[in-house]
Amino acid sequence: MLAQLNDVNSVANGLVSTAATAGLTLIDPRKLTAGRRAAYRGAIAALTAWVAWTALREDDVAVSPGARVGITTGAAGAVLGFAELGEALDARMHDGLVRAGAARPRLWLAAAAAVLSLVSWWGGRTAGRRQAGTRDEA
Repeated sequence: MLAQLNDVNSVANGLVSTAATAGLTLIDPRKLTAGRRAAYRGAIAALTAWVAWTALREDDVAVSPGARVGITTGAAGAVLGFAELGEALDARMHDGLVRAGAARPRLWLAAAAAVLSLVSWWGGRTAGRRQAGTRDEA
């Protein structure tokens, strides 16, 4: 099961990454204490690192192990560095949904995040298969 979770082309990977993304989106960071906000940001950075790490595990990706570690660490660091900006954008979207009359804006945001996450995973999976087919023909 762990191998499937770490295989970017597996349905398990797509479902878990989508569920984690939607689950984190359900949390309103404005309502968190400083400690919980740090944990929230850490969870988002960890999810980002996992997604980057699994994407770079592909056999056809020509990335050295050191570069893989660097890219993964950089992705997590970028998420932490832009956390305040991301939370400000989250707040604007949330408040916009409230002004539009949405009864449960966090659910709408989570649903949108889930759709975007799943479409992104599916697109990457499809592109990877298409690219692999092109290499096999050459």
